[in-house]
Amino acid sequence: YSDDWTDSYDIVRTEKSKKFEFQELPQVENYYSILLIGEEVISGMKKTPKDGENKLNYSKKFAYENLEISESLKEFAKSAHKAVGYDIASIEIVEVEGEFKVLEVIRAPKILKFQKVTGVNVPDKVVEFIEK
Repeated sequence: YSDDWTDSYDIVRTEKSKKFEFQELPQVENYYSILLIGEEVISGMKKTPKDGENKLNYSKKFAYENLEISESLKEFAKSAHKAVGYDIASIEIVEVEGEFKVLEVIRAPKILKFQKVTGVNVPDKVVEFIEK
């Protein structure tokens, strides 16, 4: 661990990088994208890689389906959303051994994909948020 970003840069550019794991890539079959606007969970998608690989960060082809979001998943997504402070974001989440983990928080989510998969009119939800 170092507070100096140049140490990290040096590690990545040398043979030392083979000794470090920069991101855990859990072996899972699918993951979830949860769209939040303000403090409200708007919709969710389940994403499953089509290519047979279950390394989600490497897979570029997914099957998408509407996700019925459990209360525990909603609360987890809300806490991640609150931590970054964005008005609109999608939270990418995996479940590993019964525990949710955040893969990333996307500040500019693919709104059209959410709309197509979930049937939620996202622009209307954005307008409602602005009007409040």
